[in-house]
Amino acid sequence: MAFLVGRVSEIKELREKLQQHKIVVIHGFKGVGKSSIARELCRQIQQPYYWNDLRNVSTADEVLQYLVRNFLKEAIVLEDSKAMLALVCENIARHGHDLVIVFDNAEDVIKGIEGHFFVEILLSLSYLVNTNVLVTSDVKLSVQKEEICDYPLGELCFKDSYDLLKSVCPTLKDPDKISAIVNLCEGIPLALVLAGGEIGFLDVDEVIYLLSHYRLKVLSSECYSKDEQIG
Repeated sequence: MAFLVGRVSEIKELREKLQQHKIVVIHGFKGVGKSSIARELCRQIQQPYYWNDLRNVSTADEVLQYLVRNFLKEAIVLEDSKAMLALVCENIARHGHDLVIVFDNAEDVIKGIEGHFFVEILLSLSYLVNTNVLVTSDVKLSVQKEEICDYPLGELCFKDSYDLLKSVCPTLKDPDKISAIVNLCEGIPLALVLAGGEIGFLDVDEVIYLLSHYRLKVLSSECYSKDEQIG
């Protein structure tokens, strides 16, 4: 989801958290805007960042392969995953400049049987002087460490939801109908974007009716790609 409206205070807080902690985990329910706020955060801090989309990735070894492709100049195969991780960290440390490594949509890895090794990867990266780690996930990490900051991301406030819907559908002028859709979408940015995208194909009153009676079904429709569905 590319739209980001509002979230000024959240981005300010997250910038402060990244200064105070080596690892920040943004978690919240699907569609709340975790990836969008992470991208905006990376844009604002003006440091090199490496974005790793972990959708459909369920093992920590796969995560490690992302790092190998990003930070090793040539393909190296080691049977020992921990040795490979150490080699990756050595190469990152040689970069010298500050950077942020992002693991987006990490919930499957966190919930998987190798979740403990994923945490080990995060911690190993956090020990590097020049590296911060940003994680987004539908679930929170089960471990508590000094290096890790847990950041729950909630729904948009009414004003920001209102502004987001208007930005998605500028032809929608009726404040009562805007308010009705905003209330039905309950502050979920992705729901607002999807609902706004239907206006034009459907009459506004039809969209409100469908959201009122079949909200979850409408927003989970197979006409949307899996990552754009609410449920």
